[in-house]
Amino acid sequence: MIITLREFMTWTDTTVFELWVTVGSILASSALLVLKLHDLINIKFMMIFMPVYAGFAINFYFLFIIFMRACVEYKDFKSPFLRLLLNCLRLSLCATFTVLMVSKIGGEFDTKEVKVQMSYGLIFVPLWVLMAILSFQVCRSTNN
Repeated sequence: MIITLREFMTWTDTTVFELWVTVGSILASSALLVLKLHDLINIKFMMIFMPVYAGFAINFYFLFIIFMRACVEYKDFKSPFLRLLLNCLRLSLCATFTVLMVSKIGGEFDTKEVKVQMSYGLIFVPLWVLMAILSFQVCRSTNN
């Protein structure tokens, strides 16, 4: 059974704008990755994923704007702050995983040597923490 877009947005507490920014940045990075793998451009892996990092920055800025608007309009600080905290933690964990993974594969594919001595298990720790946080967030959103 596949979840609907509305369920996904409710469970992860994201907006349509955040999803579009994320999808657009992943598509741009995928196009750059294809060009690099076919030797049409010669750039480092860290530069290939710059659209993803820009997408994270845009989403952080968007979340801050939503937080400020909710605080000013509704004079409520507790629920917007909790939402900002959880969403910023989600984005930070995704960004940490992306940076760790790109630095690991960048060293192995660009220079043909291991630059980062971390195992892949340690690199995936931010995703495991993210899954735990999302499970709590799903339980919180379904109980309301």
